[in-house]
Amino acid sequence: MFNPKSPLQAAAIFLAGVGVIAYTTLDIHRTATLNEKPMTRQQAEALQQYLNEKKHEAATNQLKQMGRE
Repeated sequence: MFNPKSPLQAAAIFLAGVGVIAYTTLDIHRTATLNEKPMTRQQAEALQQYLNEKKHEAATNQLKQMGRE
C-alpha cells in the first residue's frame, strides 16, 4: 500500500492513520449522544411533512414521465 522511504514518512503515515481513527471515534460518539434524545413533537411533524412533500414530488415526476412516453 504505502512504501515509506524514511522514518519521517512512516511516522507521518502512522499519525495520519491515528488521526482518522480518532476523528471517526469522536464522530460516532457524537452521533450516538445526539440520538439518545427522542424527537420532539415539532421535529416529528416537520419530518412527516418533509416525507409527504417528497412522496408528492416523486408521484408528480412519475406522472410527468408517463406523459412523455
